[in-house]
Amino acid sequence: MWSFINPIYLWAASAALIPLMLHLMQKRRIITIPFSSIRFLQLAHKRSANRIRLENFLLWLLRTLMLLGLALGFAMPVLRISSFSQLLGGSQRDVAIVWDASYSMAYTSGNKNIWASSKETILAILEGLQAGDRVSIFLADDDVTALIEQPSTDLAAAMALVKAQEVKNTSSRLGPALQAASHA
Repeated sequence: MWSFINPIYLWAASAALIPLMLHLMQKRRIITIPFSSIRFLQLAHKRSANRIRLENFLLWLLRTLMLLGLALGFAMPVLRISSFSQLLGGSQRDVAIVWDASYSMAYTSGNKNIWASSKETILAILEGLQAGDRVSIFLADDDVTALIEQPSTDLAAAMALVKAQEVKNTSSRLGPALQAASHA
């Protein structure tokens, strides 16, 4: 589930021990010399000693977390899940597909037609969806054509619409199609 893009930087997390080592090396041994008129200062010192200890602990904790955060930042952790709803325990996904339907998709290289290949890819995506997942499909041609504008759970109808589509003799405008898909 968790992985790191640059795991080699995880060794730098050991730098979080530096503030602790500095703290342990700086412990001073206090030699007390009894002096009669200093008792009022000792009372004031005892009152503020707990506050100072707490401040020092929080400062040490902040420095340690800062070094750990820096090491993890360089390691670049990523959470690999198939959808955000799985992180929250749900299983429903909303999928928006933007499909280029311009004339350039009719290009054939050898025995491979780009349009047929893109159609197969979209059908494979639709077959991979689970019950409860919703899909919306937009064609990017000279204008945005919404095959399914509002997300629908009817995957069989979506597959039938995809199979019925043919390449258009127009140019494509992907920008408006992407905007329409983001609002679906």
